[in-house]
Amino acid sequence: MKHAISIIITTSGRVEKISRLLESLSQVRGRDQINHEIVIANNATNEAMARGVEALARKFDGMYGVHCWQVREPIAGKCRAQNKTIPLTQGAIVAFLDDDLEVRPEWLESIDAFFKKYPHDVMQGSVIMRPEDEKNQKLQKALYRYRTVDFVNYGSAAGADLKTLTGGNNSIASACLTSAWGPAALAFRRMWNLRRGSSMLECGLAGSPKLPSTMSLIPRD
Repeated sequence: MKHAISIIITTSGRVEKISRLLESLSQVRGRDQINHEIVIANNATNEAMARGVEALARKFDGMYGVHCWQVREPIAGKCRAQNKTIPLTQGAIVAFLDDDLEVRPEWLESIDAFFKKYPHDVMQGSVIMRPEDEKNQKLQKALYRYRTVDFVNYGSAAGADLKTLTGGNNSIASACLTSAWGPAALAFRRMWNLRRGSSMLECGLAGSPKLPSTMSLIPRD
């Protein structure tokens, strides 16, 4: 493996949101010590948006010595875009982030430390609100009423076994993707994207409350 961690960000073309995520990734601690790459699964719905995502990947490529590149999948579907991207990555760990998140400075170090300390092949991080959003009473009321934004914070101890896995902020040992069922690895990837909770338990799933990312509460495009 060329990299310790491959970070896959799947986007439907929301350039402003993914730009904020990339900015936060450029500020993580350990970026000089932990060899990693950033791969954008470009699932933009039209070519104009796709070119915007490609330009963003070029802008961030080489920043702080980190390779940032894209994989274009023109047919709509997050799972399809991830499945096309996964085999092209070179990390021993594959980390998945939604494009409307921003990561905290400790995010990358936490992933690296987790897989060195615990025997699990898969981990789930938290998705939490930004501090300013937590104080916004109108926003809190709207979220409680409509339940349209997903947040994940199990509150469990690091390394505790979990029985569910969400797609916004999680990481998996790449060997689990490539060799879990031998020739059926692609089917495994497909099942994982569609049925995350059940299939990932085959590899061992744990949570890490110290691996937070922050949801950006800006209206979706």
